[in-house]
Amino acid sequence: MARFGLYLPNAGFEGVSSPGAVLSYPQRAWELGFGSLWVEDRRLHALPILEALATLIFTAPFTKKLRRGTSILLFNLRNPSSSSGNATIPTRPAGNG
Repeated sequence: MARFGLYLPNAGFEGVSSPGAVLSYPQRAWELGFGSLWVEDRRLHALPILEALATLIFTAPFTKKLRRGTSILLFNLRNPSSSSGNATIPTRPAGNG
């Protein structure tokens, strides 16, 4: 069965006022029938932005049944040594073996 993905607001913090609010998205997304969570990655943004990979890592323990991804990932604008560890996010949802 095809499932739709949901944008996890990490730019401008639209409706995200705390870490607890970020963590509530995965559970609510699953309850509503979504199959994945997506964040955006930008280096030059007019609004404050939560770092994409860090946001995915932060929510990973709470996305046991959801896939996670970035709409785009700008590796060429990152420090290679600090990005390499963050880029090893599991491709399988957490808790599914």
